[in-house]
Amino acid sequence: MGVLQTLDSPDPRTQFLFVSYDRYWMGRTAWGDVIRNTRTLGRLVWFHVPLCLTVKTPEEARTGQLNRPVSELNKVMTEKRMAMDLIEGCVCLTMASISYS
Repeated sequence: MGVLQTLDSPDPRTQFLFVSYDRYWMGRTAWGDVIRNTRTLGRLVWFHVPLCLTVKTPEEARTGQLNRPVSELNKVMTEKRMAMDLIEGCVCLTMASISYS
């Protein structure tokens, strides 16, 4: 509430407007932090979860290409999508609890 410390207005309506705007701004920055951290977590999951369930074979390490069955790749992508849906669900739950209160 730094705005009120420097405000010397005798009109209480002006003080109320500054307090309201200060709380609005704090909420807006907090919501921006939630969105930014959610995007960061989503990128972390999407880019850093490997596409293979087991350790690379020496041949794969040497050539740099994965020789995996399609079923293994599909399983990993399904798990990645589930993690992304979970992150999205947490944001929706946060938004619903903010709207409810």
